[in-house]
Amino acid sequence: MTPTAQTDNPLVKVVRDLTEIERCYDELRAQAIASGDDPDIPGGAAMVALGPVADLETWAHLLDATESYADHPDARLRRRPYTSVDDEEDDEDRWPPQQIIGYWVGEWRRRRGEDYDGLHRTPGSDLNYLRGALGWAQEHEASAFPRFAADVRRARLTAENIVAEGRRSDRSRIVCDRDYCTKKPRLVRTYAPRFLVGWTCTTCHDHTPAEYRCEDRNHLVPASELACTRMVGAKGARHACGSRTRPVTPPPAACCNPRCPAFAPPVEIHASAPERDGWKCPACKHRYDDQELQRAHARMLWRPEADRLVRLQEAVATLKAQGRGERTVRRWLAPRLELVDRCTECAALWPVEEYPACPADLPPEEPGGDPVTCGGILDEHWHGDAEAVVEGWCDIATHTTWLWWPDLWRLHLTTRSTRRDKARLTA
Repeated sequence: MTPTAQTDNPLVKVVRDLTEIERCYDELRAQAIASGDDPDIPGGAAMVALGPVADLETWAHLLDATESYADHPDARLRRRPYTSVDDEEDDEDRWPPQQIIGYWVGEWRRRRGEDYDGLHRTPGSDLNYLRGALGWAQEHEASAFPRFAADVRRARLTAENIVAEGRRSDRSRIVCDRDYCTKKPRLVRTYAPRFLVGWTCTTCHDHTPAEYRCEDRNHLVPASELACTRMVGAKGARHACGSRTRPVTPPPAACCNPRCPAFAPPVEIHASAPERDGWKCPACKHRYDDQELQRAHARMLWRPEADRLVRLQEAVATLKAQGRGERTVRRWLAPRLELVDRCTECAALWPVEEYPACPADLPPEEPGGDPVTCGGILDEHWHGDAEAVVEGWCDIATHTTWLWWPDLWRLHLTTRSTRRDKARLTA
């Protein structure tokens, strides 16, 4: 993603989005080649984005047919008529960028009388046409321009998601479990707002903190994006101030360290409150805390249609939400069968080929005597439960460990909970 200055001009935003779409489109072919072993389709989403899309006339026929079969008694023929791009909350269900751009190019050409017969259109020519028609669209199509700008923005995000560029929301595999949510999309990560904490010199690393004050009563407050929490009012009716806070320290023009040789001004340092990060459903807008997230994940894994391979971190977090200790779960994931040396006399276990004879200390033969070393013969022995194996798979490309969830869930159901586990669950 190309770094650019912030702006509120809608024309500038659309131009930037079109530029990023063109840049990402140049990388689609390389991305399709790199995704040649995609399990769903060779080339993955990049190949879908590279493919030609239907024109408006073909899409109109398809939409008419869909609406005609919407009330068909046969469930196999019923299809929900498509209404808008806004209905697609999941990246996997969105239109390809070329289709969105092609739709608006066709709309502007027809309204401007420039829809010529036999016109050969390419993604590059469509993007150039939209750049040239932006002024006309904002002046003559003021009602449709916000929708056009939103679709171009969505096309850019889709293209960036395909080639792994830009700022994209972190999307979880966990779906919304609210009863009133009808779409059940995957949850997205939300981050606490960032706030200014000071300025730091890039040469000597001298830090100048930012001073925050309450806008209403002008008293000092800690640096934060939250409202003022200072208690005010009479003794019998004290309450939190609730006014906005703002930094009052002017930005330094140069480093405050007199020995620093730098002439450049210090850079701004921002921070946030990680404990306020969470997850949100993009459809019903319900926000999840960590405990609700793990419960939603557990309910999702209980369903028969749920994914059976889960990430190691997700599996541990889900079982911890059910009351299991992390050490217990990690012990389940340890190798169930291990080659060890077993003493033929005292049955003690030792690392394989570590000792020539058993070094275990046995109780003294007489009271008050010295301990006796066993010295028994060590034989190789497979130690562990062969049935309590958790199947796993490691992705070499991403260094991600995937576990077979039914194996872990079976161990969770068949292993007796300790008092500590029960106390953790009730807490």
